[in-house]
Amino acid sequence: MSRFAALSLFVSLVVLAGPAEARFGKRSAPPSSGGSGSGYRAPPAPQPAYRSGRSSYEPVSSGRYAYGWPRRHASFGYGYGYSYWYQPYPVAPAVGMVAPAAPVAEHVSPIRVTVGVEGQGFMRGATLGLAAAFEGEHWGVSVSAADIIAKADDGSGGVDHIGNLTAHLTYAFLTGQYGRLRGEVGADAFFAPDAIFVGPTAGLSGVVWLGGPVGLEAAVMATPWPFVQLDARAGLALGIENWGFRAGWRVLALNDRGLVDGVAHGDVFNGPYLGVSYVF
Repeated sequence: MSRFAALSLFVSLVVLAGPAEARFGKRSAPPSSGGSGSGYRAPPAPQPAYRSGRSSYEPVSSGRYAYGWPRRHASFGYGYGYSYWYQPYPVAPAVGMVAPAAPVAEHVSPIRVTVGVEGQGFMRGATLGLAAAFEGEHWGVSVSAADIIAKADDGSGGVDHIGNLTAHLTYAFLTGQYGRLRGEVGADAFFAPDAIFVGPTAGLSGVVWLGGPVGLEAAVMATPWPFVQLDARAGLALGIENWGFRAGWRVLALNDRGLVDGVAHGDVFNGPYLGVSYVF
């Protein structure tokens, strides 16, 4: 994870450049409170089932069939690709045998639905989220909801909540047996302690299958205005039947650009994530 540690530092320098007090979307405590100078920056919130969790890949069959019907291969279930049909290898019938009837393909649903949950841990807090994705061969839609829970930085001993809702339109411009790469555009909303922020978001997400049910997943999302968001993740995906399991590292950087009280407030939520999804 050394590369992600470097990425976390890069995110901190680029997104949170300049003076920024924690907490994102929270007014600075008055000087008399004595609790506003902690300088604490929390780590990232997971973007549900990812955004990432989305379409599904299925491996190429290693066998051939001389006769019989084409069979639908079981999905690895994580949502990175689509079911396909393996066509049997044609072999001439032996003398005196009747050739088999032509195979009849079954109907394959053009839409894949994925639902999942995800959790992330970071210093002095955690994030819990839900996600759903509806994806065709190329186009799709993904939505998610998460709650970032971080220890308050004002000395009160309580916790701060930052809610996050996302809605993205996706387009897979690379798709096949080895993985899937998609572009995403949409909007992200953050419900901070003292403000609500909504802004346009764009990025890339995808997976590369290493063989069998194991793959590498990654995603990068950015919101440039009116607040700043940079969300990056990388990890492993494992598919078992219709179930998908994901684990990796995520960095989420937020900066409200002083929209709350004229002082820039920022957080970097940096830590491991775990996710479970189910593909219909």
